Amino acid sequence: MDKRRFPRFEVTGKIEGEVIFSAAIDIRDISRGGVRFKTTRRLNPHSRCTITLNLGEKKIRLKGRVVRSILQGTQHIDSDVVPIYEVAMEFFEMDEQEQKELDRILQELSHSEEPPEKA
Repeated sequence: MDKRRFPRFEVTGKIEGEVIFSAAIDIRDISRGGVRFKTTRRLNPHSRCTITLNLGEKKIRLKGRVVRSILQGTQHIDSDVVPIYEVAMEFFEMDEQEQKELDRILQELSHSEEPPEKA
């Protein structure tokens, strides 16, 4: 006897889907063209995903394409050993509003950087 609350249907390839997962990232650098970050999740080169950038009150979601994803090593988190990947992602299909928001974030970052020390 089937104990499911709702009936299930065989799809035999008629429906496609994708899984969107959330993972914290450690952003290393960013430009108008893309971003480089570290994460515990493996992202396949050429795959597409959405990245959310937060800087204070500013928050922007951008579409990206993974250019490179390289295993950098492992890290102990709680009682687990997890892989650490360095990912390079290029932005694409940005509309005018998204570009303006990204430019504001980059402008704020450029003002917050300290100039290099002179020897």
